[in-house]
Amino acid sequence: MRDVLDTLDQCMTLPCEIAQFILFHLRQECCDHGCTALNQMQSLLRIAGNTGSESLLTLLLLRLDEQGLEVSTPWAPQAGLLIAEIIWPKLWCAWRAKEASSLIDLRAPLFSSGEAHATWEQAKQCLLALSKLGQAGILTISDLQGQARHWLTLSELRLRSCHLTVSVYQTLCIWLDQAPAPPAIYVNPALETDRGTPPRHFPHHGSTSDRSKGSRPPASRVTLPLCIRGCARSIQSHERVQLESGQLSSRDALAQFRITT
Repeated sequence: MRDVLDTLDQCMTLPCEIAQFILFHLRQECCDHGCTALNQMQSLLRIAGNTGSESLLTLLLLRLDEQGLEVSTPWAPQAGLLIAEIIWPKLWCAWRAKEASSLIDLRAPLFSSGEAHATWEQAKQCLLALSKLGQAGILTISDLQGQARHWLTLSELRLRSCHLTVSVYQTLCIWLDQAPAPPAIYVNPALETDRGTPPRHFPHHGSTSDRSKGSRPPASRVTLPLCIRGCARSIQSHERVQLESGQLSSRDALAQFRITT
């Protein structure tokens, strides 16, 4: 995982075409999941899991998420309100309810109302719709609206190379209609540089000279790169840093889908 981050950092700091190609690839993968930022893609993968994709970026984000770490996004936020942003709070609540009720559903099905499972099935339909829409370049609310601010019809979506079933699209439209007022786009000030601009690339985990010294700095002095959130707990052998992160509250989870650059 460290080698992957270092490789991305090196590629994105190279001039001209190489850095632009890497950025294009990262942004395209985000769009294919219905979002425009790496931390948003990581949040969607957290609740959807690995859907069979063997993408290196997908596997990296899932691995970071398993360790309680979150990536930042090395580009400016895209204008417009995302479809995923609107339904994210309900997606998160549906996933939490499914996780909480899964043991009851298996061990004591007579005591399960099945409501959490039914809501989660709707959430999976919305996740599928986000992916299909994103692959067709439909990411924002304005992209999904036609004349008189009505949702596009299925025939209009097909003209834009987006093929959704009736039930999947109806579920998405219902969730959008039931969604509360949209949140504002948020940029975490803690991830801004001294000049007030967000970091543009993945920072290095450590220089070669630091690794060659053989000394282990105390955990309190370990500086984590800006693309990783977490706290260094201790220094292990072979320069391994044991990380920890606090439990994610529901309030933090609902807010974290806002773009972090």
